[in-house]
Amino acid sequence: MVDIVAGESLLEDMGIPAAPGRVARSADEAVAVASSLGFPVALKIYAPQVTHKSDSGGVVLDIRNAQEVTEAYQRIQGSVNRESDSVLVQRMIPDGLETILAYREDPLYGPLLMFGLGGIHVEVFKDLSFRLPPLTEDEARSMVEELRGKKLFDSWRGRPKRDLSALTQSLVRFSIAVGEIHPYLSSLEINPLMVLEEGRGVVAVDFVGVSKGNIG
Repeated sequence: MVDIVAGESLLEDMGIPAAPGRVARSADEAVAVASSLGFPVALKIYAPQVTHKSDSGGVVLDIRNAQEVTEAYQRIQGSVNRESDSVLVQRMIPDGLETILAYREDPLYGPLLMFGLGGIHVEVFKDLSFRLPPLTEDEARSMVEELRGKKLFDSWRGRPKRDLSALTQSLVRFSIAVGEIHPYLSSLEINPLMVLEEGRGVVAVDFVGVSKGNIG
């Protein structure tokens, strides 16, 4: 697995910003980190062996004060059988459209890119598109256009239009980076990649990579 420091470095190299966050190893440390980041924050179990954090009770969102941080830390430690004392304290990203951006090794084609609607619903809706890297801008836009939920990227019911320009550029940069990281990582997933309103860009909230060896 790729730890958060290496993951943030990879995202920075791709020009994809990550939601600010730091690892804390006690409730008091989590409170201090949350106060420095600014509320609201999210707490997530920080343990590579816990892959589905939400399913295991390892995620608490929209925490708005120090007391709630302490309660969330204790709740996480109780729900995941103390897999780890560490939690990731991360600033909440408001009003973003959750998408998933990933690559996997296909036994026939090699590196395969995947993009679609993300978050906890990706396994239910499976609204995804696939391409071989690297992508042109036209190919990146077509990945969005193929989605059944593509209208979510436009203005609807008072919600703002999403930053498709920033998303397209992120897809292209990610696809180019796959060629460089492929020898070291068998997979890399950003889920969710939050697409903010037009002009505000995208932000990676959670990411996980499976390493073939050293990436440094």
